[in-house]
Amino acid sequence: MKKLLCIWFIFLSMLAFSQIENPTPDLELESSYQNTEKVGDKWDFSKKPIKSITKINGNKVVDHFDSIGRFIERNVFWKHVTESVLHKYQGNIIVETTRKKTHPFDAKLHKKTPDETITTKLNIDDKGKIIDGKTFKISEDGISKIISYHYYDKKNRLTKSTDSTGLSGSNVSTPPTTSIH
Repeated sequence: MKKLLCIWFIFLSMLAFSQIENPTPDLELESSYQNTEKVGDKWDFSKKPIKSITKINGNKVVDHFDSIGRFIERNVFWKHVTESVLHKYQGNIIVETTRKKTHPFDAKLHKKTPDETITTKLNIDDKGKIIDGKTFKISEDGISKIISYHYYDKKNRLTKSTDSTGLSGSNVSTPPTTSIH
């Protein structure tokens, strides 16, 4: 009886382990010790966020990246306007993008051009699938108005955008791409 149980155990073990594939079939021993990590591969929050200052056509550009190398903010200081883009993440997916144009006070015209703030928010389920999204335009007094709705397929691809009345067309603002890093 012991021999029969031992043979049965060996047989079941062979069946179970024969279905497990080698996770590194083409990897040589020497290359497995090389550091193949890229910036942003690990969630290392011990590093400080990165700030980069460059110029575009002579105008100052300030980029901010989080501790794992994801782009989170860009400010471009043009002569008559400051443009800002801010991303918020949930895991690897950008779930909120805010675009803002800030105008300075114009002394010649004795008035200030109104600032523009547009925010796109995505609804994500527990498994990281995009359910839908909305784009808001926020006025100077803080009141937000929905200007468009966005719908996605099962592979997180944008399938349809409509304006606040439900009409789709070329004048509907499309959300930024949802990059998964």
